[in-house]
Amino acid sequence: MSGDVPEPGEAFELEPLLDRLGGDAELVREMAALYLQDKDATLKTMRELAAARDGTELAVRVHALKGVALNFECPGLRLVAASAERALVAGRLETALALLPAVEREAEALADSLRRYLASAT
Repeated sequence: MSGDVPEPGEAFELEPLLDRLGGDAELVREMAALYLQDKDATLKTMRELAAARDGTELAVRVHALKGVALNFECPGLRLVAASAERALVAGRLETALALLPAVEREAEALADSLRRYLASAT
C-alpha cells in the first residue's frame, strides 16, 4: 500500500502504520489479532446499547472504535465512527443509530483486510 489511499479492497493503510510503529510488523500482527479477537463482542455490545438507547455508553464504545481506526490508519471506519460519536455527544441519538450499520460495515471491512494481511504475513 502506498500514499493516503488503501489498495482496492483494503480498509487500512499498512505503510503509514508500519512507519508509525518503527517498522515493527510483529506489533502490527499482534494488534490485528487483538482486533479480530474482540471485534464480534464489541459490535454485539454496541448493538445492545443501541437497542437499549444508551447513548452515553454507546458514545464511549464508538469513541474506542474510532481509536482503533486511527491506530490502523483506517479512514473509512474513522470517518463514520467520528460522525456517530459527534451525533451522540450532541444528543442526536437517532442520527447516531442511523450511522451504526455503516460503522459495522467498516468494522467488518477492517477485519477482512486484517485477515488478508495476517494470511499474507505468515
